Amino acid sequence: MSACTGAILAPRDRPFFSVTRAAYQSVAITSMRSASITFTVVGTNDTPVVSGTVMQTGTEGATVPVTAIALALATDMDIGDTLSVVDVPASLPAGVTYAAGVFT
Repeated sequence: MSACTGAILAPRDRPFFSVTRAAYQSVAITSMRSASITFTVVGTNDTPVVSGTVMQTGTEGATVPVTAIALALATDMDIGDTLSVVDVPASLPAGVTYAAGVFT
C-alpha cells in the first residue's frame, strides 16, 4: 500500500490513518496541512455456509408426504448470489422425489 508522506496505513480489517510526527514537524500550531486518502475495497466470492443437515421424519405407509427444504440451513453472504442444488442423482431411493429445491 502507498500513502502520502509520513502516513501509516494499517493492513487487514482495521485500517487507520496516522501521521508521523517527523513528517509534519514544520507545520505551525496555527497552520493546517491537508492530504487526501482513498480506500479501494475489492470484493471476493465468499463460500456459502451450511449450518447443519436438513432432516425430516415420516411414518412408513403414511399418505401425507414429508417435505424438506433442501437449502433451509444454507446461506451466502454475497449480495445477489443465489444458492441452488446441483448434481442431484438421476436415481433416488424408492419413494423420494426431487423438485425445485424441495425433497418429498
